[in-house]
Amino acid sequence: MMMWVSLIRYDNHENIVEDTVTAQEVIENDMNKFDLYDVIEEIRSESETEKMPVPTGVDDPTYRDFYLNHERTGIAFFNEYVVIDIETTGFDYTEDLIVQIAAVKVKDGDIIEKFQGFNNKAYLSMYLEENSPITQEDIDSGVDIEELLRGFILFIDDNTLIGHNLGFDLSFLRTNMHRYELGDLTNPFTDTMLIGKYYANKDWRHHRVEDYIAHYKDQVGVLNLAQHSAENDVLYEQRIYEVERAILGDDFKADASLKMSWALPKVRVVETNAQRDIRFRNKMVKANRVAIDEKDYYYSNKLISKLLSDGFTNYSRLYKRMAMNYKRLHKLDEVLLTIELWEANVGEKISNTDKEWIENQKLSKVKEK
Repeated sequence: MMMWVSLIRYDNHENIVEDTVTAQEVIENDMNKFDLYDVIEEIRSESETEKMPVPTGVDDPTYRDFYLNHERTGIAFFNEYVVIDIETTGFDYTEDLIVQIAAVKVKDGDIIEKFQGFNNKAYLSMYLEENSPITQEDIDSGVDIEELLRGFILFIDDNTLIGHNLGFDLSFLRTNMHRYELGDLTNPFTDTMLIGKYYANKDWRHHRVEDYIAHYKDQVGVLNLAQHSAENDVLYEQRIYEVERAILGDDFKADASLKMSWALPKVRVVETNAQRDIRFRNKMVKANRVAIDEKDYYYSNKLISKLLSDGFTNYSRLYKRMAMNYKRLHKLDEVLLTIELWEANVGEKISNTDKEWIENQKLSKVKEK
């Protein structure tokens, strides 16, 4: 499938962009906060990385730098795409939970496949209870969020993603994919809200789904479905995208510009160093708790092995906890193998206290013989 992709570069002046996504009308009203456009556009035009080629994969040395600085977004109309939508317990992607994920695959204007599921660890928040047809029974019938995300990832594959106020959805999805170590969401995407606001319906005050329902009763409103259910909203959003196509034409294309950055995802495709540090700390705390409180040394080591395989190889406390777990399991050979790995990866940075502990384990092996 041919896919048109435009790149927008994140700017260092991130303080001009709201850090928290709220209701859509509040987001749109935040436009008056952008008083540094001229300066930033000059910086962007001088950047030599603006036209960086898309990395071929995670092994490409430019992968991390590219996805920390660029979004694969633009405005165009595709013959094949996937519309996505989520429902959440609130607006804070760092704290609130994904409640529901839905998606539909579209080819030549027809929906050919659907995906939908609930996170059974979520709950019916006050907002959902007042505005959505979703019930707690719907949520309880769902699956674990990690399983739901895996199914979603398989469903969307590498297709272009379409959605309304899509930056909100992608912030939640990326945060959760990083949290459960499910990789990066690198799909190119187009936001129907931005198409409407800047091109198709520039004279409207707001560009909410309900505004499209009201303005296009025959094309969009005819669905007559309850909003704030992801499986219903993707059907509305698919209609909105096709209405915008009819207005602007099949061949319409536009670059996403910096003035649209207020609506882009607030979470990078790849984790920042700060996010990685938080994930490390959280998993390390869990590995310690599982070992100390639950005495589940196998599971504790499984968590530590995952951190080591994910590149956290220079932390002494990982190896010491793993070695201590093996010691509790009376696996002295594994203790010594862990120590070898510890010495190889951390070396001279091992503290004197830990060096003394290591020597005691080696002496224990000698005494055993």
